[in-house]
Amino acid sequence: MVDNTLKFLPTIDIHTHFPLSPVTFFISDAKNLPPFDKYLAALNTAHVTDAVILCGPKKGAMRQENELLASRIKPMQGRFIPVAWLNPKYDSPDDFQALIEENNFRGLKLHPVFNGYKLTDLIVKPFIEKAIEYKLPIMIHSGWGPEGSVKDIGSLAEAYLDGTFVCLHMKEEYGLNDRFSHIEMAAHNTNVFLECSYIPHPRRLAEAVDVMGVEKILFGSDYPWGARDIAWEKTKVTYAPISYTDKKRILADNAKELFNL
Repeated sequence: MVDNTLKFLPTIDIHTHFPLSPVTFFISDAKNLPPFDKYLAALNTAHVTDAVILCGPKKGAMRQENELLASRIKPMQGRFIPVAWLNPKYDSPDDFQALIEENNFRGLKLHPVFNGYKLTDLIVKPFIEKAIEYKLPIMIHSGWGPEGSVKDIGSLAEAYLDGTFVCLHMKEEYGLNDRFSHIEMAAHNTNVFLECSYIPHPRRLAEAVDVMGVEKILFGSDYPWGARDIAWEKTKVTYAPISYTDKKRILADNAKELFNL
């Protein structure tokens, strides 16, 4: 029987979004995206104490969108960990540096599928190097297209051994990201963490723990696109057939170490 008190475990959600500009080109129900009070309510219901927050998507340059987000969360900065989602096709490493130094951004997010590039493209290199210079984690979207192959994330991690990479999502796509490709890639690369949104079942999470250990698995919801209900997404961890200590590590302890909280 599952201990229902597990839902009260303090949690760090390392993957949430709050878009401040229209994103109608991204999802069909963009007009129905939750307002900020609903976002806070979703965090509170799931007992999320700290959250990595990212801006919404844009096809062009994204520095301004990140600056708007920093301004929006400034009164509550202690609860939020801003990570810069930037588009290497339009933004620059100097934009990233400014967000770090002027607004205390704590990491880099790359979305090669949405923004339309390959992780092997030369435009990505200076962003990786800038993140490494500041000793910040690099969060990379996986899935939903050939640019989202976890093999490319693994290749990047092998090329930059001083970097710290977070593979976002554990979405199985046969022919692209097979059942164990995320887990095997992260197990093979000591500098790669896995964020577990879109994992299909608690048992699959237990398999990941068995194969690669628990130290590099992180809880993330991809709110509001992955899960409008963060508390429900959390049950994939609390119901997984793993130890209480492992659940604590996935829900909070690993993220504390990664982001120096």
